[in-house]
Amino acid sequence: MPGYHSFPCAGWLVQRDLGKKWTRATEAFYHGKEGLATPQIKSDTMVDIGGFYKFHGGESYQLLFCYGHTAIGETENYAYLGLYWTWGKEKPGQTSFNKLGPPGLLRK
Repeated sequence: MPGYHSFPCAGWLVQRDLGKKWTRATEAFYHGKEGLATPQIKSDTMVDIGGFYKFHGGESYQLLFCYGHTAIGETENYAYLGLYWTWGKEKPGQTSFNKLGPPGLLRK
């Protein structure tokens, strides 16, 4: 599509569980030039802080929140508040996304 093109991106996330219900996180994220047809045509590096609260359903029902802004580059601000809800049962041999990660760092 004219005015759009592929662009590089990279990020680093650090998160920590604060008890059984709360998880807090911070992230640094870079994206390259997105193209002339986008609101942010230049590259930038953003920093955000957020996390989630686990309701009675544990991993399957969470309140997500985040606020972030530009640290370097074109000015951007963003925030969100949302509900994350999954349902159903895992089938034998199926792996949940929450269980993926480096060995030794997985929650059991």
